[in-house]
Amino acid sequence: MLQCQTTDNPALIKAQLDFTFNVLQQNGLNSSTIFSPISLTFALAMIYFGAKENSAEQIRNVFGKDLDENEIHCYFSSILSHSKSKNVVVKYSNKTIENQPFKDKNGILWVDLYIPQPQMFYLDFVNRIYIKNGFKPLENYVDGVRSYYNAGIEEIDFSQADSAAFKINKFVADFTNNKIQDIVDPSLINDETKMILINAIYFKAYWQNQFIASNTFESDFYSSPKTTKKVMMMSRSMMINRFKNDEFEIAALPYENGKATMYIILPNERFGLQKVIENFNTSKLIEILTNEEFLHRKNTAVKLPRFKIESSLNVVETLENLGITDIFSDEKADLSGITGSKDLSIFDIQHKAFIETNEEGTEAAVASGFSYIANCRYSMRIEFTVDRPFMFIIADENLNILFAGTHF
Repeated sequence: MLQCQTTDNPALIKAQLDFTFNVLQQNGLNSSTIFSPISLTFALAMIYFGAKENSAEQIRNVFGKDLDENEIHCYFSSILSHSKSKNVVVKYSNKTIENQPFKDKNGILWVDLYIPQPQMFYLDFVNRIYIKNGFKPLENYVDGVRSYYNAGIEEIDFSQADSAAFKINKFVADFTNNKIQDIVDPSLINDETKMILINAIYFKAYWQNQFIASNTFESDFYSSPKTTKKVMMMSRSMMINRFKNDEFEIAALPYENGKATMYIILPNERFGLQKVIENFNTSKLIEILTNEEFLHRKNTAVKLPRFKIESSLNVVETLENLGITDIFSDEKADLSGITGSKDLSIFDIQHKAFIETNEEGTEAAVASGFSYIANCRYSMRIEFTVDRPFMFIIADENLNILFAGTHF
């Protein structure tokens, strides 16, 4: 196994965006949805690590057609490692302790302390493959998925459907602090089941510019030509990155510490989201988000509804529509890199994601808000009112897509 060197790969970033819009075109045009492109890609990459011949080629065509296999695994592994990193700096009596004990002027030895700072940014996910009792994964495969993806393979008795589902669901619930539950339906498990791959995602972060709860008000949201609903609309003036053309506008709302940003893509037409998603040019999006004009912040009055979404995707059907078919076929699947033989295929892929957007953390950041109020007096304020169906993308600082979805 080769050493990983870099996390920057424009081709894979472009492939992630293409994948994101392809999935939304199939799942997010008529109702609110959320999924994690990067997590699904992790799952596919773990399968790809053990896939051969056409099974491998079909997966590679989705997220890394012209890339070296090790380059693909290293790239996604580095993203995973980066998202898991934590700050562990402790302050005591105005002295900073960083991994080293020290003695003060009285000769008192302070021991090493490793206490995480309060988390302003939280991203957690689980990748695990359950296989039927009797399958023996190759050592190279087990070592690979553990090394690259911090994942493992576990044998389970699928003939005991209720017990198997309980075990899997408990693992996911425990991992996600009970935010994701019942990801596997026991009725979908039988003694012919060979393999189940689990994805579960939970994300929570504080805004860099927190909304003030007292500014939130009830407002209309135009879900469809026949449906208008009342929502709690958050409101605040802030300096943000914005872009607008004849079809849509984009606003960037960064999270604390700049580790991630939510990009709101809002169609100009009240009910034009479907057309925007279907015709979106991902190369153009990358150009927009990295353009100097977009990176110049503008004073904007932002109105964004609180929203909470929990959704599941029919991942198998979605991937088959993207050309990944062989791994789901007993006759065609070649996952011999997992077991050493061709007697393994993918039965199901479960993917469930949860997100909640509100004003959390506002009280702790009231002081920082005053600087924006002061600045507002000297510049023209632009309105960005999200009162109609929109698309959102949550990406890290390198534009890797952590989450994407639509809200109606």
